[in-house]
Amino acid sequence: MIYHYCSLENFHKIIMSKELFLFNAKIMNDSLETNWINHLIAEELSKRKDDFNNDDVKSLETSFNLNRIYPYISCFSSEGDSLGQWRAYADDGKGVAIGFNEEVFGIPRKIPLNTIVVKDSIGYHDCIYDENVQRKNKFRI
Repeated sequence: MIYHYCSLENFHKIIMSKELFLFNAKIMNDSLETNWINHLIAEELSKRKDDFNNDDVKSLETSFNLNRIYPYISCFSSEGDSLGQWRAYADDGKGVAIGFNEEVFGIPRKIPLNTIVVKDSIGYHDCIYDENVQRKNKFRI
């Protein structure tokens, strides 16, 4: 199960429309979620510049430059009762946590890419905030 924390107003909209909406990550209340890893990507590209020709490096930098291309996302939590989630996303505890069976969505568990190729641009992945854990999960470029 995954949970979407929201206000009662947004819960009502979801129930009435039977739809979940995606929002531009740049304008969400926690826009840093898509920026946490940018400096690690830039650092890794800098270390590996000699492994690629200049055009490849430019292509990689463009592909991973999340500061210019913001994805459209919807946020979920694996925790159904998290104080931080209640406070931040569920109207300071006055909202709801909607539980979903993630398999019903039919979305692949992978990091989506910023691309016009639909099958490559759709996916979901855990947001990892701990920089030590991020560094242990080396980039495979």
